[in-house]
Amino acid sequence: MHHIQNDDYYPAFEGKLTHLVFAVNKGHCFADGNKRTSIALGAFFLEVNGLDVFVSKFIIEMENIAVHVADNRIDKELLSEIIYSLINEEDYSEDLKLKIIHALE
Repeated sequence: MHHIQNDDYYPAFEGKLTHLVFAVNKGHCFADGNKRTSIALGAFFLEVNGLDVFVSKFIIEMENIAVHVADNRIDKELLSEIIYSLINEEDYSEDLKLKIIHALE
């Protein structure tokens, strides 16, 4: 949590959220449920920071994304782009859609 709170490491909110989701998903904090926990904590982080309008969209989109993060198909950089898009754009850009497709091949 120290890194997330420190703006020197993650100055933008999206970077903080990405680090939280990625660290819990990949950190094997629990024997089971790391993907679900990463989604739940990400949704909670959105809500606590006044971005509850994005919680439903985040949960729905991250259900599939979290699986691919755990399977090493989506790296932290691509996850960051996805999370940025979820918060700041109506839909993924065509470029991001292509990156996701290539990552899943």
